[in-house]
Amino acid sequence: MKLLLENWRGYQLKEDLLSRPGYITGVLGVQLPLMEDGVTIRPFTAELTEEILREQLLFEGFWGELLQKGTEKLLDATEGIKQFGKEAWAVLSAMYKVANEGADKIVSFTNAIAKKGINKMLNTIKEVLSWLVQKLPGWGMPTFSDWAQKALNAILRLVGTINDLSGWKKVVSVVGLAIGLHWLWDKVGGWFDELKEKVASLDPRQQIKDEILGPIKEWIKETAMEKLQEIGGDTFKKLMETLATAWTGVKPWWDAAVKAAGGVKLVVNALGPGAARFMSREAHFDQVRARHAVQECLNDDYLENWHKYLMEVDTAK
Repeated sequence: MKLLLENWRGYQLKEDLLSRPGYITGVLGVQLPLMEDGVTIRPFTAELTEEILREQLLFEGFWGELLQKGTEKLLDATEGIKQFGKEAWAVLSAMYKVANEGADKIVSFTNAIAKKGINKMLNTIKEVLSWLVQKLPGWGMPTFSDWAQKALNAILRLVGTINDLSGWKKVVSVVGLAIGLHWLWDKVGGWFDELKEKVASLDPRQQIKDEILGPIKEWIKETAMEKLQEIGGDTFKKLMETLATAWTGVKPWWDAAVKAAGGVKLVVNALGPGAARFMSREAHFDQVRARHAVQECLNDDYLENWHKYLMEVDTAK
């Protein structure tokens, strides 16, 4: 605790940070304990204070290269592009803005990325692996079933870890998962689609003839192990540790993302549809909020004019 305070830079002493519960929960992802009424925040313990300061230091350490020194403000766009490149600056500055907005924007953004850049691939991978785990033992292929189970467990652990995150880490991890799954799909997606085509006509209610099942089993023996190891092996695991669960800094994160995707363009492509959905929804909500604001102003003017009218009528009497 003492070391944290000695190294603490931000917000003109820690009290400024500790007075921002919305930021602590929404951005840093630290849950604050409530009183019995479910509204009032309990006094901070020394341990909770240390956790908040630690998470703030982690936040600053990760995003610091994007920010003006000693502030929460992004670099000037010209300077940001100079340091990171146009595409990188566009992606990273947008991620930071979302992460620093708090819970509502983070949920909207991550849901959009998941819907457009994650769910279809992820659901297909889980569906096919679950099918392999269920079917292969009965086909006399227990080794392949074990590898399918290992791959499925790796995916489920990764998703579970990301689902448990909140705040800015959720933004980074969901974007990292989208990029990682695109990397993985390039390696296994064609095989998954081909397997689904081969078994689509099999009726689980009927005995499958050997002349039909035999070629499918042989094809799985010849091709499956490499694909299953891509998912359950160390390469994908280490990649996702960097992209979704390590907070070493925005520059190392971006470099790993570009390397995994095989170029900046593929990173942008992985995130583009989800980012477009998010921006479209935000633009719509901004329009709705603007209309409501105008309506409220009109209502206020109407009430004020009506009040004046009544006063004039009363005076006339």
